Amino acid sequence: MDSAERANWIAVLAKAPLPLLEKQLSTLGELPGYSFLRSPEIGLAMVRGRVEGTGQPFNLGEITLTRCVIQLNVSSGGAIAGFAYFTGGTKPMQKMPPVAMGRIRLPGGRRMGQQQGMTT
Repeated sequence: MDSAERANWIAVLAKAPLPLLEKQLSTLGELPGYSFLRSPEIGLAMVRGRVEGTGQPFNLGEITLTRCVIQLNVSSGGAIAGFAYFTGGTKPMQKMPPVAMGRIRLPGGRRMGQQQGMTT
């Protein structure tokens, strides 16, 4: 997966509401086992802005940000990591983006994801 394709998939996953993400993942069949390489961590990030995109930068406010890294255990004995940084911090959402990203990186994962409507 090249960086442009990965960026597109990250954009899709970032914009997907939790119910849709859960539904799409459930249609992909049984997910491989996974473990946390970095447990979900919730923190704050400062959002900055510029007036009309060209003015002096200013602090707009803070948003809740969660980061998480999982490792999918694949049947071939290897492992694939799934990384995610996303806004918000609800419990079910903490593992979905990295699991989805890891699943998409598996052989055939992008094709299955596209067939289920998870496209950019």
